[in-house]
Amino acid sequence: MTVADLKVNANDAMGVPIRVMYGFKPPEYAVYRTCDRVMVQFADDRDREAAQRHALAPLNPVRGEINGLVDGWRSSRCKRKRGKAECHDRRVGDALVVALEDDVVSAATLLDAIKQDIIDDRVATARFWYLTAAFGVGVILGLLIARIADKWTAPRMDLAQAAIAGAAGAFFSIALAIRGRTVLPDLRWVANAMDAALRVVIGLMGGAVLIALVRAGVVNIAFGNTPLGSTNDWLYVLIVGFIAGFSERFVPDLLAKASGSTDGPPKPPAKATESIQRTSEAQPVERTRPTAASTPKTVEDPLPEEAAVETCTIGVRLSDERVTSDVELPPASGGVDKQKAA
Repeated sequence: MTVADLKVNANDAMGVPIRVMYGFKPPEYAVYRTCDRVMVQFADDRDREAAQRHALAPLNPVRGEINGLVDGWRSSRCKRKRGKAECHDRRVGDALVVALEDDVVSAATLLDAIKQDIIDDRVATARFWYLTAAFGVGVILGLLIARIADKWTAPRMDLAQAAIAGAAGAFFSIALAIRGRTVLPDLRWVANAMDAALRVVIGLMGGAVLIALVRAGVVNIAFGNTPLGSTNDWLYVLIVGFIAGFSERFVPDLLAKASGSTDGPPKPPAKATESIQRTSEAQPVERTRPTAASTPKTVEDPLPEEAAVETCTIGVRLSDERVTSDVELPPASGGVDKQKAA
């Protein structure tokens, strides 16, 4: 079949009906749309056909991605989706015409822009369904808890109220961060729905756990230096639950710190008091104990007290009884022997 044989509403070489013709230049090429894709009929000349196939081969991966992203819109019951599919197919056909006119670089740029536009459209739709899933799960769980806790007393009712407030806080957090949050295209709606439901459930459980910690006296909630109102007020319960749901990491961080502080048992208080008393009793003794530097040293007098008194008897005449004879004197020591000296 030649290029000139192709007609709208007629079958192509593969037997598929042609819906729309985007480019028709016999005998060079033809670009048209079928019910499920955009097709190209290459030149009638064999050499020219081989050159065209070689030039368009690098564009085939992007064309496949675009076709996969648009898949489902062409056969959708929604007229709006079918219109979007026709619009993107026309843009792809125009890009292929540019490539067949020997400008493959510009055609690749156009195809990349088309793919990104489709992804953005898909992600925008996915964000809407993400919020819808989060809101629906929150409402269902809130109604279920309210039904179960209908006849509960005050302490247990606080857990139910905080849990519902936690789910509301989680949805509020999702709504604020939905633009900056990484959301998969709506082709993966199951993963998006599971992620949204999980965040709401985490907020619900966090609200119940945090109010339980507050009631047990483990955690105190305050804004700056200003504590919240009475802990028995229902408004206090709702605020605590909303905070736990809004801050996704608040309760997990508290639980992580609590598990880290219970590794070793604390010492008995009696032993600690006894050691403090022993320390306080030992400290005064050490302070009153004299040190070597502070003890005064006694300087010994090298001479007796009588050394200052004059005891010399020079010029005094003694009696014979007080005079010692030479015989009674001890033998002399030292000196030089006269014989040896001679």
